[in-house]
Amino acid sequence: MEAEDYYTNFSCEPDKNDQEGGYVGWIDDGDALLYTVNVEKEGDYVVDYRVQCTDQNKNSAIRIKTENDPDYQLTTVLGNETNEWKNVKANGTIHLKKGTYKLKLLFVDGGFNINYTKIYLQGTKPPVAASDDLTKEDLSDYPEIDLSNAEVIDVSSESNSDGAASHIIDKNYATRWESEAADPQYFTIDLKEAKEIGGIKLYWEGAASKKYTIQTSNDKQNWTTVFTQNLGKGGQGFGDDKRNNGLESIAFSKVTTARYVRLYSTERLTGYGVSLFEVRLFGSDGNSGTPDPGDPDPGNPDPGNPDPGNPILPSGNVAKDKQAFASSQEGANVSATNAVDGVDETRWSSLFTDDEWIYVDLENNYSVNKVVLKWEAAYGKDYDIYVSNDAQNWSKVKEVRNSNGGTDEEEFTATNARYVKIQGVHRATGYGYSLWEME
Repeated sequence: MEAEDYYTNFSCEPDKNDQEGGYVGWIDDGDALLYTVNVEKEGDYVVDYRVQCTDQNKNSAIRIKTENDPDYQLTTVLGNETNEWKNVKANGTIHLKKGTYKLKLLFVDGGFNINYTKIYLQGTKPPVAASDDLTKEDLSDYPEIDLSNAEVIDVSSESNSDGAASHIIDKNYATRWESEAADPQYFTIDLKEAKEIGGIKLYWEGAASKKYTIQTSNDKQNWTTVFTQNLGKGGQGFGDDKRNNGLESIAFSKVTTARYVRLYSTERLTGYGVSLFEVRLFGSDGNSGTPDPGDPDPGNPDPGNPDPGNPILPSGNVAKDKQAFASSQEGANVSATNAVDGVDETRWSSLFTDDEWIYVDLENNYSVNKVVLKWEAAYGKDYDIYVSNDAQNWSKVKEVRNSNGGTDEEEFTATNARYVKIQGVHRATGYGYSLWEME
């Protein structure tokens, strides 16, 4: 439950930073947040807060109750000894009934910021928050995949001959791939045969990727996203016996059986290119459930477009289930991916500023002449539509002014493009931009 995904805010304010993303700050004694929760099973639930105590002279605490409770069930003292972000688990559990209702957090003495609250059934695995660092996983129980016969293909760029992408699987931890200094950058590892894939180790040079996705496929057309990084720091301060720094060690939540593994970087960490010493892939630890065959919804596979100069004529919604990227997201459950999943009940929601954007990678060049936007109540009053072939150089194809929300069907002159972007100009409400679907 991201702090900023509240139903009602009593006095405190949302904020953001590079480390934690969105959070709620400016908290004083007596401030509160009210949330709508949907509890599927009655039981005793663990409560875990992600907080930063900003005033060591305070005795900060959080009290929690639901609208079903006559009084607060649980009080958790946060401990103001340090101003570092930390997780504080409640000393006890809260009993929740099945159903949809309001839950209230009351803040005692103020002097802290809150990123999220994890509430999960006792005896079950904690959920993952958007700001959790999942790059220090122990993969010692995961069998390593032999990459001796693998090949690095479909590389976005190489800055010079010394920075060849083939270095990332040469087992030499002193050689590296270095891309050109631009976004996006990407590469694909062809395993030559399908393998069960459950984890990865990335050995970054200082010029790492801040935002990237890892995807798997059996045909290079239908891709399954197995990991998304939005706050990458290049594994600084973490390493192993191969390199003592720059390691991101990741266990995928979804095991896939696939031939191809792609890393797609949308934002670099530095002004240089993307630079990676080595990649190691791992199988399953045996505890990750039934392997995904790599294409959960084949539908009508896109045949690909080997000649971008002759764009494919689209048939239907070509944005569905493609990669989407956004300037921000208000919480973990409102990511850009929701705007292209074909489901009208999920949504992307940005932070509360005008200068926000979302774009979709259609993965091929299409002749695009129409965009349909299905807005939630927090819609864009004024926005521009852009297209691009490289996600760097954008051309404006339409200005939309004084929209009244609902469903916007915007047509423009047919344009050859792979990427389509909605750039916010002015919001219609005090909230962010919120889209059910972008088609």
